Amino acid sequence: MDSVGGTMRRNNKVIGFAMTLLLLAAPSLWLFDLIPIFPGITVYPVYCGKDLGDHGPCINLPPITYQASTDRQEVEYRPDTGAPTTLTDCTVHDRRNWECWYKNRSGRLSMTDSEFRDEIRNAALNQDVFDSVRYVPKWKWWAVKIGIHTDG
Repeated sequence: MDSVGGTMRRNNKVIGFAMTLLLLAAPSLWLFDLIPIFPGITVYPVYCGKDLGDHGPCINLPPITYQASTDRQEVEYRPDTGAPTTLTDCTVHDRRNWECWYKNRSGRLSMTDSEFRDEIRNAALNQDVFDSVRYVPKWKWWAVKIGIHTDG
């Protein structure tokens, strides 16, 4: 009977250790977007425009999730506040590496090794607005949102 009780205690310790490890790891995985089972990649924009002052605080913009399809060579993006839109003039290598041109070829959206870029190529567009939008890590986006980090 002692060996059965000892085995149960040992199993309980292993289960307890595994649960503790999961509870410690889960927030980090979420905070740094390291959960690989989701097909999309979310980017976190903040606006740090000139109208906010030279050293004024940045403000959050809604996160946007991009989901690339290698089969269809297109990328669907879904802002947290709206319906999904599909970009079709794309070259998709995998979910972490792709580029899509705007319909008027004035710029492109791209992702290289999960790093997002929005490039404007037409000087007629308001470049200052786009220069004022930065894409930051999730933890920094939340820090801006709750007011403990203001410079984006």
